Amino acid sequence: MYYADADGVEINFEEVPAEFKPEFKDFVRELSFQLREFNPNYTIAMTLPLYDPKNIYDVGFFQHWVDLF
Repeated sequence: MYYADADGVEINFEEVPAEFKPEFKDFVRELSFQLREFNPNYTIAMTLPLYDPKNIYDVGFFQHWVDLF
């Protein structure tokens, strides 16, 4: 395994289709859980779109798994 001395990750997925919202939420939750198991000090950031009419980027849900928006 390669280690790059990173202090976290930024999640930046653009135009996630509405039909993949459950999978996207599962992915972010699992990524957050696994990274924090490895290093609890990692920061997890997520880039949000300016306009999200279908609430794909559900901040109410993601706030439990993401540190910065």
